[in-house]
Amino acid sequence: MRLFDKNTLSVFEFEKIRWYVEQNCRNASSKRLANALGPIEDRDDCKLQLAQLSEFTSLLRNKAALPDTLFQDFEAECNALAVEGSVLTEKQLINIKVVSSTVNDVIKFFSSKADLFPALQELIGNVYKTDDIIKAIDTIVDETAYVRSSASKELSSIRADLSKKTRESDRKFRQFVNELNKLGWIRENEASFYNNRKVLAVLSEFKRDVKGLIHGSSETGKTTFIEPQETVALNNEIADLQNSEKREVYKLLRKLTYELRPYEVLIKNYHILLTTIDFIRAKAYFAVELNAHLPVIEKDPCIDLQNAVHPLLFLQNKASAKKQYPCLSKWTASSVLLSSAAPMQAVSLSP
Repeated sequence: MRLFDKNTLSVFEFEKIRWYVEQNCRNASSKRLANALGPIEDRDDCKLQLAQLSEFTSLLRNKAALPDTLFQDFEAECNALAVEGSVLTEKQLINIKVVSSTVNDVIKFFSSKADLFPALQELIGNVYKTDDIIKAIDTIVDETAYVRSSASKELSSIRADLSKKTRESDRKFRQFVNELNKLGWIRENEASFYNNRKVLAVLSEFKRDVKGLIHGSSETGKTTFIEPQETVALNNEIADLQNSEKREVYKLLRKLTYELRPYEVLIKNYHILLTTIDFIRAKAYFAVELNAHLPVIEKDPCIDLQNAVHPLLFLQNKASAKKQYPCLSKWTASSVLLSSAAPMQAVSLSP
């Protein structure tokens, strides 16, 4: 049984309430919840959400040391894990690691205060504390989203060879630059890159005097980009090693993604939990701004407003420092909207 008219939300300008809540949301996923905010027709669900909001508001008003639940949306990571054969990137894996640590902190906080915040405690019912995700990612990827050389013997060996060859190539290139610089044949003393190859910016009139591979020239034609012959073989080896490095990194990321796939549902629940908390947090900040209080939900449809004000009018008067004139009234009616007693939620009560 619906106890509110279809035009009620428009009459009460509830879209503005949604807007205020959305401004306090810190993620795209929680903003979507704010945009979908509307009447709740199930009494038990309504009471639970109001209780969670009241408890979070209490946390804010008492300046409790709540774990920071700010997170970067990771829906893409959740969706990718669900696809067999998918491979997460280093940044996506670090995002999951950070989120896992955040959820562990949230679980620890609410578990230790279950008697104080029983309604919020229910939020963590679909997640559990585990360090396995964090350890698995930390073994392969460091905090800068770089695959560790220690992740495999093959990668360690490839990078050692790559570092050695790169130093040798740099030494020979610098030596060649110094020689040509003395002859006045080069335009720049620093290395240039052309098609990912280290080249010399040689004055075009001397290009035939410099042995090496010509990769191209400037738009004016006054400069020719030449890869010195002395470094060509080394650079080919470096390119091969770089390709080997990419293949080994991909192999490690694919293996790690496979190891995390059994946690797909848990990680999705991480997203639901953090999104819900951010949504409740947004409503709680709005409640504090309104000096709102938890309404009492009765079985029979009625409204008993004590010192209540319309939330939008309250904000308008607050901004202009005008005096508030609260409403004191009581009705029993067949069509009600509990808006000023619970300005964060439009509530429909079923008998």
